[in-house]
Amino acid sequence: MKIYDNVVIIPHEENKFGKTGDIYSNCCIGCPIEIGEQVHVSFGCNFVGQGKLILEDRVTISPGVVIYTSSPDFKQIKDEKVGTFAGNKYIEGFKINALYVRIMEGTFVGAGAIIGQGVTIGRYCIIGAGAFIKNSMPSYHVAIGNPSVYHKRRSIEKEEWCGD
Repeated sequence: MKIYDNVVIIPHEENKFGKTGDIYSNCCIGCPIEIGEQVHVSFGCNFVGQGKLILEDRVTISPGVVIYTSSPDFKQIKDEKVGTFAGNKYIEGFKINALYVRIMEGTFVGAGAIIGQGVTIGRYCIIGAGAFIKNSMPSYHVAIGNPSVYHKRRSIEKEEWCGD
């Protein structure tokens, strides 16, 4: 795996990197990560959180993609003055919900897309530029928009777009 200048990778015991592929400049990987073979992570991506991120073989991540593998537990902290609030890691009682994110083989993620915690994206999917993915999606689908919607299903065997 070729890792270019100005890439920050926070060490985790679970980190695994394939032998082929690349991570371009100005990326930050702050979560436990497992990267397969022939994976391309483009310029300026941020992968953050406490849950694990799995990028299977031949995944392409375009510039500026953000992937979250955890978020604050918004129901946990109570304050006499303001009631329940999210707080931050310096507030007593602060908790994190950490979930895996898995992007399966052959998927393409467009520039500026955001993928939330707990999401699994199936094989050979296409995520449109700027899409916000908050739910898992089946293999061979295209998701676009914010919030994302499934636009079309791909037929890999016939190399055509299906009408559903």
